[in-house]
Amino acid sequence: MAWSIPRVYPPRCSLSLAVTSSMPQSMVLNLTDGKHPRCASVVVPPNATRPMPVLFDFHGSGGNAHDYPHPADSTGSSWADIALAHGFAVVGGEALQFSAPPSPSPVPSDCVKCFTDAGCDAGADCTDCCRKSQSRCAATCGPEHVPFPSAMAAVCRGDGHDRSDGGGFSWHGGQWLIPEVQNETTGIVCDSLDLTYVESMISALKLLRIFDTSRVFFTGCSMGSAMTGWVAQCMHRSTPAAVTAFATQSTGLKIKGDGLSFPPDNYDGGATTWGECDECKWFPAPVVRTEGLKACVVDQTEDGFGGTVDFYESSLALHAAWKAAGMRTAMSIHPGGHCATHSLEWIANCLDDGTSRLLSRGMRLAYAVVESAESL
Repeated sequence: MAWSIPRVYPPRCSLSLAVTSSMPQSMVLNLTDGKHPRCASVVVPPNATRPMPVLFDFHGSGGNAHDYPHPADSTGSSWADIALAHGFAVVGGEALQFSAPPSPSPVPSDCVKCFTDAGCDAGADCTDCCRKSQSRCAATCGPEHVPFPSAMAAVCRGDGHDRSDGGGFSWHGGQWLIPEVQNETTGIVCDSLDLTYVESMISALKLLRIFDTSRVFFTGCSMGSAMTGWVAQCMHRSTPAAVTAFATQSTGLKIKGDGLSFPPDNYDGGATTWGECDECKWFPAPVVRTEGLKACVVDQTEDGFGGTVDFYESSLALHAAWKAAGMRTAMSIHPGGHCATHSLEWIANCLDDGTSRLLSRGMRLAYAVVESAESL
């Protein structure tokens, strides 16, 4: 089934002031997926003496790569901090920026609550607060088809209702184009504009020579985690020596009929939830037995959709399926909710796996990888 995108808006990639001031080699890439203009926000540590490995980071549902990198982990570290310490580049990918169906009125209370919990209210700084909380609240409001201006109007006017003047933006962001139908007959389906987009990013980076595209890693949270689990397997299939590990967070493996509650998918107006269409079997992709691809699985024990802990359960399912297939996997579980990252350092160390393929400056993290972790 095809996903009909009503209207595509210009890409929004940019870098935070902290990155541009301390890492002047950082850049925004402008490229294409063959049909639409695309972009990527690239964090480049200064004074690189040799080509750097590349970590791709994918945002959640409704997000973008504006003012990249996005929120830090529980220690206050961002991907820019980890990249600076260990000499690798981080690429903030961006899904297509598209319009959305009309939002419900009133705006759902859980969407409003996400912003108010972040400290946003009807005061003078409400608009800035909402913009800073946009990525965080996309996981709640995006699946409910609430355009960001509608949510901001509801929060800042303080009455919980949508009185915005329209504008069809869905968070000035989009959702990743993961193939809907993947089953025993199709196997993993490696065909999407977003796969072409990833391949285009890698080709563009390769031309710049300061990047080592023979060492490529993937991570992301929420729908960005789903994108990671799918695209890492597809890229490993085409370039197995280059792609050796990926890290998911807050979305793992959904199998049709497993009872896990996921958001509506991108197809047929969200008629079914991810992984539950008539011809579906897996979301975001089947676990394909292979050699040399490690899964680093990260989640929080209160992580779920619609009051459940089903995202957390899906992470357990991915870890178990990867292990059952005889492949290398490690898991880090901590208390917390959706995308409440405990440690980006743990993720980087897990991806590197003692090979120095990612942590190329040889400064191994002074960190116990075994904390809340199980390795095969």
